[in-house]
Amino acid sequence: MFKKICALALVVAGCAAPTNKYSAIELSRDQREFTTATAQGGFKLGEAKVFGNVDLNSPFNGADTTDLTRFNGRARLVRPIYNGFGLTAEYKDAVGDNNVVGGVGFSYSPIKGVEVRAYPLRTDGESQEVCLSFGKVFDAGSFDPYVRGFFDFGESDKKYSVGEIQVGLRSESGWRLVAEVRHSDAERRSGFANPGVRVGIGVDF
Repeated sequence: MFKKICALALVVAGCAAPTNKYSAIELSRDQREFTTATAQGGFKLGEAKVFGNVDLNSPFNGADTTDLTRFNGRARLVRPIYNGFGLTAEYKDAVGDNNVVGGVGFSYSPIKGVEVRAYPLRTDGESQEVCLSFGKVFDAGSFDPYVRGFFDFGESDKKYSVGEIQVGLRSESGWRLVAEVRHSDAERRSGFANPGVRVGIGVDF
């Protein structure tokens, strides 16, 4: 599964530059002593919007910051239907056993840059999830400040939540300085300090 989702991310990240397409890479350091490399991108497929991302993380213990073997990623398709409402499908994968799950459901975008998604039907047969994503770039000249993030709330054998809020500055050439706050119930339950803060650089293509 890891190879498949990485291949998907490379395809998505290769869709650079033309109208309605974007890709980006980031390299960051978490204050909890691990490194993250991120590839993400998106494009339009007819009326549908496609998005994908992969995070490659080094071990929590900080022993080897170049050992980017902890991963998580997703691929998502959203098809607007009417007045902000649409249909959506999503595939998620992460390091470890039995972490692959897909879902289908509904989406709603009340304003540009904000989207809510609900997945009442998922392939594990027992979980449901509601997701919120948002993003806004503020035009300020040579360096544009921005904010973006997501929150996932779900229930399987227990309730869970995960989310990120990123703020940064983006230059006219596409380079970015980023700072991000992360939250994950899975990390908290495993005894790892949570939330975490990371800083790094990125570039949009």
